Amino acid sequence: MWFDRGPDKSAEDIRLVDTLNPAALSTASPADADAARQLVAACFSNAGACLLRAGLHADAVYACGRAIGLDSGSARAHYRRAGAHAALGTTADLELAVADLEAAVKLEPGNVQ
Repeated sequence: MWFDRGPDKSAEDIRLVDTLNPAALSTASPADADAARQLVAACFSNAGACLLRAGLHADAVYACGRAIGLDSGSARAHYRRAGAHAALGTTADLELAVADLEAAVKLEPGNVQ
């Protein structure tokens, strides 16, 4: 997956790992495979935060969605995706933002960030 750095296309594109390599994971222990998924999920979540700050809200939704797909227990990815949906501002996106915030609260009820 490629994310660009802005509408003027003056900067280089950013290459973001799209999937885990199944062949490499087939020889890994279950613990190592899980650790790899967690690492890639964190990378997608962090990319989502960067994209959100850059104003690339649809790309942030995608990146955070990939993070959630790899680690559904990531309250941070749900929170970041909620912010991206809210920034998009359509009624459907606002409803999705509320759903993501509700999921984040269920995952980490004590987190007040």
